[in-house]
This record gives sequence, C-alpha cells and structure tokens, in this order.
Amino acid sequence: MKIALAALVMVSAHAQDAREIVRQSVSKDMRNWPLARNYTYVERSTTSELDKRGKVKKSQSETAEVIMLCGAPYRRVIERRGAPLAGKDEQRQESRIDKLSAEDSKDCAKRQAAVEKRQRKNREFMNDIPDAFSFKLLGIEKVDGKDAYAIAAEPRPEYRSPNGRGKFLAKMHGKIWIDKAELQWVKVEAETIDTVSLGLFLFRLNKGATLQFQQARVNDEIWLPRHIHVLGTGRLALLLAGGFAADIAFDSYKKFSTDSRIVSTSEVK
Repeated sequence: MKIALAALVMVSAHAQDAREIVRQSVSKDMRNWPLARNYTYVERSTTSELDKRGKVKKSQSETAEVIMLCGAPYRRVIERRGAPLAGKDEQRQESRIDKLSAEDSKDCAKRQAAVEKRQRKNREFMNDIPDAFSFKLLGIEKVDGKDAYAIAAEPRPEYRSPNGRGKFLAKMHGKIWIDKAELQWVKVEAETIDTVSLGLFLFRLNKGATLQFQQARVNDEIWLPRHIHVLGTGRLALLLAGGFAADIAFDSYKKFSTDSRIVSTSEVK
C-alpha cells in the first residue's frame, strides 16, 4: 500500500513538474512575438497534392521576403515555382509596396495597431495549452545538440477554452521538446485525433494528420520559427483539398532598426 501511494505521489509530482515547465515555456514564448516584429526573414513554402498512396500528384512552391513596411510586416513574393516573379504579378506587388511606403505616419500607426491586434488574437490559444492537456515528463533528450525536456501531451476531456480560441486543442495530442536552459519550445510533433477546422473552414485537417514545428535561437535574444511541416487529408485554404503536404522553411533572419538599417543579422540553418 505504501509503495503504491509513493508511486502515485511520484506520478502526480512529475505531472505537476511537466505542467509547470510548459506553463513557463508558454510565458517565455509570449515574450517572443513582440521582439519578432524587429526581424525580417525569407520564407520558402511548398504545397503538394497527394494521391491515395501518398505520392505527389502536383506541387507548387513560393519564396517570399517578409519585410517591414509602414511599421508592419509585409510578405513580398520573389519566386514562384523556382522562377523569379515577373510581368503583371511583379508590377502589382511593386505597386502595393510603393503605396504602403508612401503612407503617412497616422495611417502607418493604424495599420501597425491592426496587425498587432490580429497577431495577439492569433496567439491567444497558447495561454490555453498548460491547462488543456495532461502532461508527462518523458525525460531529457538531445535536440540540435542541446538538452531538452521531452514532454508528452494528451488532451483533457473536461477542459473548455475560456475564449473559444483554443477549442481545437482538444482534438490533438503529441510531444513537445522544451530547451532545458531557456525553457523555449524547440520542437513539436502533433497528430489530430479528430477533424480540426480553423479560419472559417478554410483550413481543415482530418483525423490522423501530422504536424511538425521547429524553432531556433536567433541573435542571442529570441526564438523564431525554423520549419513547419503538415501532412494529411483535409483542405488547405482554397488551394488544395484531399491529401496534401505543406512544408515551410524560415531562414535569413535579419534585425532592423527603426530607420530600416540592418543592425545585426543571424541565419537559421
């Protein structure tokens, strides 16, 4: 009886430790995104339509520079399907950049406030994570040569998101690696256990879809995304329906001062 009670206490303590690690990591992550506004980067994405055997039927790729215009990030496409943007597509984009660059400070402030509000709402679900799952500390594992807490996460059936933005978490489970020294998320591997819909059903993942997310330390001050991979069936915006794979890589992070001069650079590889 005493042994069983001791084992129960140890399991409970480990669960509490794991939840506290996750809680602190979420707090750390929420401090990242305001600093992220100071960085530009290159985003390389590939989306592929898959047949029933998982083989690629067709794919499309795009490379974009995410730059700061009028105090807010702007995604400037520079390549599609491996070829530089040209013709009317390039003209439309350059016209948009010229228009934003010419906005006065009042309009810029409004646009920046709108972007910040949207980003804040998009990240609200992160606050749900510590209470939305039951966690189990699996041990310490090496990720990119550094020690990380390996933590399993299973949804708690009784949890209800207070604002509704985290309700999709109940339809996922997975594993999180959290840097031991800095308590920042290094890697996430998740799987859907039911259909997940986001953005008014423009983004839908059916049961059994897998998601992978990695991030890395940049410029000795911030952790930023390095890689996202999604594989499964469902719908990806208005582009693909059925089986698909989406892969996004982020690199060439550069920090800019307010007058747009590069003050330091750091690449994620």
